[in-house]
This record gives sequence, structure tokens and C-alpha cells, in this order.
Amino acid sequence: MVLPGEVNCRKCGAYIDVPDELRVKKKDFFQCSECGAEVPSDATECPKCGAKFDEVQENVVVHADGSEDVSTESVVCPECGSTVPANADWCPKCGKMLKD
Repeated sequence: MVLPGEVNCRKCGAYIDVPDELRVKKKDFFQCSECGAEVPSDATECPKCGAKFDEVQENVVVHADGSEDVSTESVVCPECGSTVPANADWCPKCGKMLKD
């Protein structure tokens, strides 16, 4: 049995790949740069491939048009108070639009 939100099998530890249409829309996750798996934002390693993440991660921002860029600066979201990459268009935690 697999409970909602679990990314590994309780019995064998295998990574569980969930189809996009069945995934819960989460805001506090990122994609592993090695295998593309969904990883919780506070993880130190990927649950699928075991890749280790540095304590300080790059702030890679994916914009609505599909373009990506990296930010080294952060701002505070005026809605929820989360730390957000300075070049983000919206807050990944609460969804507040940060740029017009």
C-alpha cells in the first residue's frame, strides 16, 4: 500500500513515479538535476537516484514561457514571508505574483 505523497515504496524502497495527472500540485518541491524526479525542497538527497544536494542550492527559476535562469539573490514574499529567488515571477509557496 502506498499513501498519498509517498515517493518511495515502504517494502522495497523503490522510487514511485506517479503520472502527472494523478500528482498533487505541490509548491515546495523541485526537480532533481540528475534524474528529473520530484524532490521535497528540504531534501539533502534524491529519493530516486540518491544524488546529493549541496546545503546551498542554486535558485533556478522556470518562467511561464519555459525559459530558465539562475538567481544568486533572494527577496521576501510580501504575502507569506518566504524567501524567494529575486528573479522569480511568483512565490513558489503561496503563488503571489511578484512581478507585473
